[in-house]
Formats: sequence, C-alpha cells, structure tokens
Amino acid sequence: MVTGASSGIGAAFCRALAAEGLAVVGVARRAPELEGVVGEVGGEALVADLATDEGRDRVGERIAASDVALLVNNAGVATHGRFADVPLEASLAMVELNVATVVALSKRAVDAFVLRGGGAVLNVASTSAYKPMTDLVVYGSAKAFVRGFSLGLRQEVRRAGVDVCVVAPGPVRTPMLEDALGRPLAPRGVIGRLLERTYFMDADECVRRCLEALRRGRAEVVVDPVDRAVVRLPHGLLERVDAWSLRHLTGGR
Repeated sequence: MVTGASSGIGAAFCRALAAEGLAVVGVARRAPELEGVVGEVGGEALVADLATDEGRDRVGERIAASDVALLVNNAGVATHGRFADVPLEASLAMVELNVATVVALSKRAVDAFVLRGGGAVLNVASTSAYKPMTDLVVYGSAKAFVRGFSLGLRQEVRRAGVDVCVVAPGPVRTPMLEDALGRPLAPRGVIGRLLERTYFMDADECVRRCLEALRRGRAEVVVDPVDRAVVRLPHGLLERVDAWSLRHLTGGR
C-alpha cells in the first residue's frame, strides 16, 4: 500500500512496486489522478482523505487485510511561509497529515504485521528532518518526528519480524516541491541551471534507492549522497547554503 499515490514520489513507488510483480493499493484523495496512476499498473485505487479520522479508518481497515505486507507512508503536505504568517489551520493540517496519519497507519500496520509475524513499514521523511528550516518550520519538525518515531518503532518490532525503514529524500522535482518552496522553479543564470541539474533527483531514481535501502534492511537512509554530507554541516552554514541555493533556483533575492 502506498499513500500519496496520485503523483510525484508516491506514483513512482506504485510503478516500481508493480514492476517487481507486487499488487499495489494506491491511496490518495484526488480520484482522477489516483485512478490514472494505479490504472497504468493494474492496481487498486482507494480514495480517502488521510487528514481526517474517517479517511484514516478506511485505509486502516484495508491495511489490516491479509494481502497487505508493505505500507509506504508517503502522503504529505507543506505550506511555505513564516510561522507567524501561516494560518493556524494550515499548520495543523500539516501536523494531521504528516504526523497523525503516519502514527495512525503505522499502528494499524504494526498490529497486523506482528500478528502475522512479518511485514514492513517504509516511512518517507525528508532531509528537513535533520536541520532547522525557516519558512518550513512545521513541515521540517513533522519530518523530524517521522524520523525519530520510525527509528524507535523499528527497535520495538524488529524481533517480531516487522521491518521499519525511514528514508529522507532531498529535493525531488514534484508538484509538492514548488508548493513547499512557495515559488516556482526558475533557475537563474549558469549557477541556477547547474544547481537544477545536480540538486534535484528524479522521482523514479529516488524510489529505486528507497526500496534498495528497505531490501538491505537499513534503518534509515538519506537518499542522495550529496545530501548525506550537506545535512552534517553546522546549522548556521547550512542555512546560508540553503538560502543561496534557493535564490539561484527560483530567481529570488
């Protein structure tokens, strides 16, 4: 089962898992887009709004079915802006989808998988989990929660035969990325174009690396090798690098 399956990384997960011969259940709230993705791979479309209790209950019931052995918690939302300027409703919506949904669906999956003696949960975090991010305070904090939650849960359930892996993609060019940045990508000059070619990972390549980490039994992985080095920079320097890169990638100041 893949959440957030209607586009971007979620759609890439559906394609990759189907290519391995697995039956895919895709979950999203946008029915036309979701049906287009799962229709291509012969999967099952489950339309649900995971920011609601009703949606999480519907998906949780499907996870509990005996034919689900892998849950990919990929659904997420980001609202760009200073915390003081972002409406409270938007901040709480990020917490609902990026935190509460991960906890709720992981609980349903773990309960079912422990009972069966096997299964896996793959939680999609972000490199923002490793660093403070202005203008994405709630989003980054939510992803930090996903990382810590996944690592702790892994320790609890691994002896029961359940694997938990958390992956942290860096910038992947998806519809959600421009929403998170708060502006469209418009690389400026030679530096901007060079950053665009080197800074962004293709969604299919991102997913390939995520699934490889899961197969190898990794607890966590920062998907891009460059990001593995970048997230280790001192926070002050990291903030300046992020700001400099964003200016060149979006034509901003």
